[in-house]
Amino acid sequence: MLSELVYGSYLSAKKYLTGYDADTRTISLTQTLLKELSVSFEQWPRVTVTGSKGKGSTAVFLASILSASGEKVGLITSPHLRRFNERIRIDGTCVSDEELEEAARDIAPAVRSLIATIHPPKYLGPGGIVLALAAKLFIKHNVTSVIVEAGRGGEYDESRLIEANISIITPIMLKHAARIGPHLTDIARTKVRITHPQNVIITAPQKLAVQKVITSVAREFSSPVLQVGKTIRIMHKRQTLDATYADFFGEGFTYNNLSLSLLGSYQTENAAAAVLAGRILTQFGATCTKEGIYQGLRQVRWPGRCQLVQKIPWVLLDGAINKMSATEIIQIIKKLPAKRITAVLAIHRAQDLASVCSILANVVDNIILTEVHTTSLEWDKTDLIKSTSKYFKNPLYISDVNDAFNYIKNTIKKDDGVVLLGHQSFVGEALSYWNIDSCRLW
Repeated sequence: MLSELVYGSYLSAKKYLTGYDADTRTISLTQTLLKELSVSFEQWPRVTVTGSKGKGSTAVFLASILSASGEKVGLITSPHLRRFNERIRIDGTCVSDEELEEAARDIAPAVRSLIATIHPPKYLGPGGIVLALAAKLFIKHNVTSVIVEAGRGGEYDESRLIEANISIITPIMLKHAARIGPHLTDIARTKVRITHPQNVIITAPQKLAVQKVITSVAREFSSPVLQVGKTIRIMHKRQTLDATYADFFGEGFTYNNLSLSLLGSYQTENAAAAVLAGRILTQFGATCTKEGIYQGLRQVRWPGRCQLVQKIPWVLLDGAINKMSATEIIQIIKKLPAKRITAVLAIHRAQDLASVCSILANVVDNIILTEVHTTSLEWDKTDLIKSTSKYFKNPLYISDVNDAFNYIKNTIKKDDGVVLLGHQSFVGEALSYWNIDSCRLW
């Protein structure tokens, strides 16, 4: 029932959906649904997180900080890796199957009634139905603040309808160009317009062209802009295989020797945006304490994101599938105390695969290529081997992902290391194989 309810309208219209979101997405239908259900997010201090990279980490950092400060936090993230329940959490824990099914039964009549009035290419977006489910569950659990990670967009993303007090903009890159717009500035403009007039914008460090767009939209909306690197500054970054450390400071505050449980020096910028958002959200009724900031950053888990899923031998898992992401994670790979490192890659585009391999070439000894058949991605074995062979001799191709994992388990020595990189569905398969809990974040 749940899958059909959430995705049915979208799947009926999918074949008609060509072109940009501006032409194919209609978030007004979600607005109608929320009105019919008499649910609103206005009762809560609330934050949306959009961008191209680091959205989930930033949202989770903020939710953990607020929870550690005494708030009861409703969190919406996407996509899920193992279970749909991962999309809706209360204080870092997935809602139960029973609660989710109860909420689905509650909203189903309104959803089906609305869908009956529209025809493809119009559709009621899955993101809007998740918002409706979450609102019902947040009310039931008496949450006191809400954090929502947006989908790929902003202006045409259903999360815009919560009219957040604060919108965080993580680094924006040229991703989803076929759906959002052909140029980086088009993507930036769409994502930044998730905000509403006079509401606060917090932005990560951006390319100059993106920052100009943010400034322009903020001026149009009379919205204040706070910047990581200016409003909150980061110093003394340091990295181990257990944590990331840094100092944050700004006007009127200093946090020395913060310990971030998530690996990667780039996580300091995500954490800084979360700290700044937590501090500003107090102006809208939320509680954010100094102790909560320290504990929240230290306690959080974010499964499948630069995560050590095993230590003997070392196994590092991440969703890096492009050159930029690979460049970031290489700093962690270099710290693995392993004699030899094998990388298992599930990247379906030969161009992306070649870019990742070019970064891994200096630190990885062997490559295994695999596929994920739970998605609609197309895999061309010949092209993928050809792209990999430019950087590695004799790459091994094991099409079934679990066979690849079994091969690793049976052949890797205790003093070796393994790096698992691939699409989110691949990350989900790895979490399942290593039996990593994806529902509890702290």
